[in-house]
Amino acid sequence: MPHILDGSRFWCQGYSEPGSGSDLASLRTAAVREGDDFVVNGQKIWTTQAHIADWIFCLVRTSAEGKPQEGISFLLIDMKTPGIEVKPIYSIDGDHHLNEVYFTDVRVPVKNLVGNENEGWTYAKYLLGHERAGIAGTDIIVNGLANLKTVHDYLSETAGDSYQADAFAKRHAELSVRYESLQMLENRALFAEEGSGDSLILPLPMKTLGTELQQDMGDLAYDMLGADSTVLFSADFEPTVGDNEPNYRATAPNHTHAMLFNRASTIFGGTTEVQKGIMSKFVLGL
Repeated sequence: MPHILDGSRFWCQGYSEPGSGSDLASLRTAAVREGDDFVVNGQKIWTTQAHIADWIFCLVRTSAEGKPQEGISFLLIDMKTPGIEVKPIYSIDGDHHLNEVYFTDVRVPVKNLVGNENEGWTYAKYLLGHERAGIAGTDIIVNGLANLKTVHDYLSETAGDSYQADAFAKRHAELSVRYESLQMLENRALFAEEGSGDSLILPLPMKTLGTELQQDMGDLAYDMLGADSTVLFSADFEPTVGDNEPNYRATAPNHTHAMLFNRASTIFGGTTEVQKGIMSKFVLGL
């Protein structure tokens, strides 16, 4: 824990697999106990920052008995362990933050098991609640709305009659109202009693509302900037802009990057469709 708190040890999350993303209970990466070790074989995918991580907390299958959720365990694995291979995935925003992680006869001490064997699903669900609340991105959204306001004000004064100032101002106001709704959900979640229905359910609508809002903010920025939102990528996927660009144009790579990156925000951490399915079942009883 001290290494996590002081930032000296960086972790990545080994959940998703090919064919086991939103249907996480179908994961197949196996951990077989041999003496004082688990021997891990399998593959994880979309693993954020695995290429720079020191450790990975990983869901592995330790039993094929009973329901799929009942045979999953939670292991902590040193990324320097022999048998681990990391391969990069470049996403549509041009960045390398995603990876494939392969495990081939990776030996992990049994002492690295978190909690009880075959109960990892319970721990993973608890962590996912916090992750989804974070993915909602209230801090990102409030800063993004302020940035959009700055760009809008500048363009209203300089872009001429072709700039649809009133229409863009209306869209910005609508996004701001949705942000207020997200804030109210966040406050309810923060003050919900630990283990209560609200504490378990509220991260789902937060994640859904927040990620859709992030996408719509990116679309608004792209529409406001028009041709100036176009960013050329060099061979190494670095965005390039000309020298001596006006201030608002200098921000274009950031807006374009956000717009492209946020295409995935309604997928990672559990797709919007899955979140709505869970809410319809446990909140509306459908």
